[in-house]
Amino acid sequence: AILLEALTVLNPGHAAAWRALSYALLLAGRHEDALAATDALLRLDAAMPENAPALLIRSKALWALGQTAAAQESLQRYLELGSPP
Repeated sequence: AILLEALTVLNPGHAAAWRALSYALLLAGRHEDALAATDALLRLDAAMPENAPALLIRSKALWALGQTAAAQESLQRYLELGSPP
């Protein structure tokens, strides 16, 4: 996660780095940071189907933070975009 954080600082428009960082932070139990990383990714281009996994990660982070309504909303957006092949 530390290297991915550095990469996003050096290249804040690198969507793949934000996607990988959000997942790494989720796995590390850093749910608030994972949520912030997914939000940064989605600000780059929210409607892209390849960002659908970020919505799933965002949903899991929100769920872990006890924000179930927001988690369900994010999950619904994930399902609407469809998971990429």
